[in-house]
Amino acid sequence: GILKSNHELDVFVGNALIDMYAKCGRIMDANKVLDRMPEKSVVSWNAMLAGYAQHGHGHEALILAHQMGCEQTDLNHVSFVGILSACSHAGLLNEGYGCFYSMTQKHSMPPNADHYNCMIDLFASGGRLKEAEKLLKEMPFEPDITGWMSLLAACRRYGNISHGRWCFDQIFRRDSSVSAAYIIMSNIFSDANLLDDLKKIEELRNKEGTLKKPGKAWIEVNNKMFGFVVGDKCHHDQVYMNEKIKRLKGLSMKYQGYLP
Repeated sequence: GILKSNHELDVFVGNALIDMYAKCGRIMDANKVLDRMPEKSVVSWNAMLAGYAQHGHGHEALILAHQMGCEQTDLNHVSFVGILSACSHAGLLNEGYGCFYSMTQKHSMPPNADHYNCMIDLFASGGRLKEAEKLLKEMPFEPDITGWMSLLAACRRYGNISHGRWCFDQIFRRDSSVSAAYIIMSNIFSDANLLDDLKKIEELRNKEGTLKKPGKAWIEVNNKMFGFVVGDKCHHDQVYMNEKIKRLKGLSMKYQGYLP
């Protein structure tokens, strides 16, 4: 109703609408709201950048950042988190590194832990594990679990067992209750058929009493909400869904160049 009316959008209402549409995946609607706002705050731009980041629109985020400069809106720390996260999700390594470098050189803005974590994820996702590791070691402050987890996940993706062990040790030393670290390390050992190591990591996980809560997801189809829980086998279309997943994992995804 607000969009269909011809009333000018208040900056606070506009920001809320951008955030809502972006989180729902309706990026075009979020962009329309931003374009219609006669007055924009840095929060308005950052909400749009966060939406682009969430949905992997790296190039759009870079264009928006340039537009902010054209409209004389100074980028802040939150802006750069959105830009770097968008570059990370879109695999724009050179562009992301350029933005990270410009924070100190152009904007006199020292990167914080969130910016470093974005860059570590960007390097790690692109298979540049040594660069990600170097960044973790050279950070001007103690890296948090997020950076190590990004690198550990990339070790699983690229089958790097030695790096994976090292990352897991770093995470375990800082917080032995991170359940996702045990799961990723188990997957690394399972993929490499290292059954003895797999058994040891499961024993360590049980010793620490670390359990991961089942993942949950909801989807709306034909105005009906359907809930899904990991391991749940009670859905009335379970047989059909399992067959579909097998086809996706077997041929369809690989044919398109993706690995499950």
